[in-house]
Formats: sequence, structure tokens, C-alpha cells
Amino acid sequence: MGEQNQNIMKFKTKQLPDEASLSSISTKTSFDGTIKTDSNLRIDGYFKGNITSTAKIVVGEHGILDGNIACQEISVYGNLKGTVKTYLISANKGSVTDANISYEKLALEEGSIIKGVLTLAEIKTETTGGIA
Repeated sequence: MGEQNQNIMKFKTKQLPDEASLSSISTKTSFDGTIKTDSNLRIDGYFKGNITSTAKIVVGEHGILDGNIACQEISVYGNLKGTVKTYLISANKGSVTDANISYEKLALEEGSIIKGVLTLAEIKTETTGGIA
């Protein structure tokens, strides 16, 4: 096999890094429904529904997430409403969260707003059987 063919074969079998595994709902996009994913998810538009993820969810500065969420980690810069079950939630400056949240770790940045019920709970991780 020629050198060019060997390089093509290497490219086809190369594993993509985790950062490349990203789904997104962009600004000016509205979506209602159910998402189940093992990829990281970024919401910069509007999503209403249910999300089950073994990875990280980011609600962007202009993003609105309204629903029932079960994920490994969620980082909020925009607006979050509903019910959340997560190992780690990070509420960043300028974010507004109005949700009932079950979490194991919580990070609050000055200037973030959280309303609702916060419940410290043991959340099963991917290595112990996924989000409970």
C-alpha cells in the first residue's frame, strides 16, 4: 500500500477527542422534545422537554433550558427552569436558575441567582451505573 493510502487508513481509524463530541442548540433555535445523549450538549437557544445525558450540559448566556434534566454535570450561564438531577451544578455570574435540584457538588459564582429546592444527594456516576 502506498504512503498516501496508509495515511488515509490512519485517519479513518483515528478516534476523535471528547471535545469533538458536542451537540448544540444554537441561538435563534427553539426545540421541544426529548434528548438522550452521551455527548456534551450546549444550549444557546431555547429547549423545553426532557434531557438524559451521561455527559456535560452547558446553558449558554442567552440559552433557556426548561424541563426535566438528568446529567453528569451542568453549567448554567443563562436560564434554567424545571427539575435537575446531577453530580455537579455550576451556576455562573448572570445565570438564573429556578429549579428543584438534586446534586452532589454545587458551585455558585457571585452574581448567580438560584430559586427552588436544593437537595444534597448521592448521585450515581457513570462508573457506578449512570445517573440514578
